[in-house]
Amino acid sequence: MLHRPKTQTSLPTALLAMILVIGGCSSASSDKIALIGDSITQLSDEQLHQALDGDYEVQIMGKFGARSDEVIKEVQLIAASKPSQVIINIGTNDATQQENPDTSQQVIQEIVDLFADADCITLISINEAITADGQPRTAEAQALNQRLTAIADAAENTSYLEWNEVIADNGGASAMTFDTVHLSPAGQTVMGETYHKALDGC
Repeated sequence: MLHRPKTQTSLPTALLAMILVIGGCSSASSDKIALIGDSITQLSDEQLHQALDGDYEVQIMGKFGARSDEVIKEVQLIAASKPSQVIINIGTNDATQQENPDTSQQVIQEIVDLFADADCITLISINEAITADGQPRTAEAQALNQRLTAIADAAENTSYLEWNEVIADNGGASAMTFDTVHLSPAGQTVMGETYHKALDGC
């Protein structure tokens, strides 16, 4: 499920910038983590905090409807706080909007590179059961997942978490989502548990 090939509530940008300017010069904290994503992350904010706050200092950046290229500025602000671990769950909107997967790979690599000093970076695979306007986006999700695997393979501190296996192990997309994309309450709970295990395994 989690492949390591080698050995806050979503905040407005202005407020996030102010917070990170205060702490931006500090070194990475062993319990400081960042969760990067789109609406899947944003809508799971409360559950993710419930799952993680007791053990980690959590920063969450979820931007509704965003492709990978549309979160760069927010991610730069998060990166300035130097989290020790990062979970990146971005690319679903790239797939639903049929973005060129090579372009998405370049952008997500740029995001990963912003956290080069982090102890562990985890890339979450795209749900391959997603649809857009009633049409499947399985091929697009699979193509992007191949690129995410390649990114993880190329960096010692980066791993790839197979979210599709998690979905299958917990009742499938009908149980884990309410529209093939956004997580049901059960799906949000499973995400929080899965993220906690990934962070603990760093």
